[in-house]
Amino acid sequence: MMLPLPLGFPSKCSSVFTAACLLLVSGILLAPKSTFAFSDLSPDHENAAAIEYVRAAGIVDGYPDGTYRPDTPINRAEFTKILMGASSLQVEESAQNCFPDVRDEWFASFVCAAKNNGVVGGHPDGTFHPGDNINTAEAAKIFVNTFGLATQEAEGPWYELYLAALQDAGALPDSAADPSHFVTRGEMAEMIWRIVAPSGVAEESASSSSAISQVAYTPLPFEFPMGEGWQDRWGLLTVDIPPMYRTTRTTKIEAASWYEEVSTENVEPRHDDEIFDTYFRIHIPKGSYDPVEAKQHHKPAGGVNLYATGNIEPTRRLYLQYYVRFPKNFDFTKTGILPSLGGGLAGSEYGVFGAGDFPTVLSWDSRGHLSMFISGRDRMAYASDPFPTDGEWHKIDLFLEVNTVDPIHLNGIIKLSMDDELLIYSERAGIRSGADDLVEGVAFNVIFGAARSLTSPSIDQYVDIAKVRIGQYPFSD
Repeated sequence: MMLPLPLGFPSKCSSVFTAACLLLVSGILLAPKSTFAFSDLSPDHENAAAIEYVRAAGIVDGYPDGTYRPDTPINRAEFTKILMGASSLQVEESAQNCFPDVRDEWFASFVCAAKNNGVVGGHPDGTFHPGDNINTAEAAKIFVNTFGLATQEAEGPWYELYLAALQDAGALPDSAADPSHFVTRGEMAEMIWRIVAPSGVAEESASSSSAISQVAYTPLPFEFPMGEGWQDRWGLLTVDIPPMYRTTRTTKIEAASWYEEVSTENVEPRHDDEIFDTYFRIHIPKGSYDPVEAKQHHKPAGGVNLYATGNIEPTRRLYLQYYVRFPKNFDFTKTGILPSLGGGLAGSEYGVFGAGDFPTVLSWDSRGHLSMFISGRDRMAYASDPFPTDGEWHKIDLFLEVNTVDPIHLNGIIKLSMDDELLIYSERAGIRSGADDLVEGVAFNVIFGAARSLTSPSIDQYVDIAKVRIGQYPFSD
């Protein structure tokens, strides 16, 4: 039985990668079974990511019964209250009686603050109609006034300039394009998410959304190629997850002189498995060393460094999944790194390896025990039992949630599971992304034969790896 262990150990690398530290980033994605905070919200809902964002950001709480009711129309009072809470406008609790039909109700201070700030004006008869469902035309005006979106003169009905401003900002869902459409709670969350999440209102020091908007994103979920598309670069076998944003950090790494051409003899795409159509067999010959150590100490190289990067839409949560197989006689003397995950700000000078990034490293030690290194608060955790060497496929799951508390603190959640059994769990993993409080780029790397390990196996051996994929939601299969 492998028990979940707490994190806590000093690290070897700073939060900004050097070339040497880059080699320690490894990537695996698989998550233990997880559910949304709201019982009626599924990953398939078109507004799921937006709803999860506004919940995590403290903008909405849902209903007392644990539901969110994403497809229920939202009324004028609820919409105004939530938008005021998502903005930086001041709300005075004493503000009441600003409309004849808005007195001492729970929403009164928010509606009155909106009126005092010119966000709402009410109806011609001087009332607000707080219980009426809000349509897209009304919602667009309140939204534009709340967040100060730029407007231009427009011909036609009064609401045309507000709809145009919302459309130009990319915050108008297709499902709510009709001005008479009653906005749902899910669409309201989508509007807020599209404006607030990329702009980084929680952390003004982060890069502006204008730079990020020029970056093309890799759609998730994404499965890393186990056959074609890999190339030699910096002495690593690399693949860019299309589309990839080129950064100056890439140039600096590429210029490192102590890398040389990688040998692909130790990487073998295979198609002979009953479960997976294609998988990688990584060969680690007898007497071989990690490729970097082999270069530095003129030793034969074994294993391989696989490295992949890409850009994703901003997210707080990532799931990594893959399968690994060790033969029955595997010699763990030569420590190695399994697929793990790193991420950060894709649009920054340093790409996903910029200041404020986070790496995780899942490796095995000389006894065959799995260990997890977390950069951020520089911690490490260990599984209590060795990895099974039974010649069977085993599923690895890694779930990461960054920035679970305010920006002053380093914090995050990490869950590591094998075959759906929880091995490592922490709510204080010390993970924080510099990407507007979110992850906007990912790095995936696997090293068989760990760097800084002058040990070699006593026999010819291999490790198999298959179906490595990353996503924002748990994988169902």
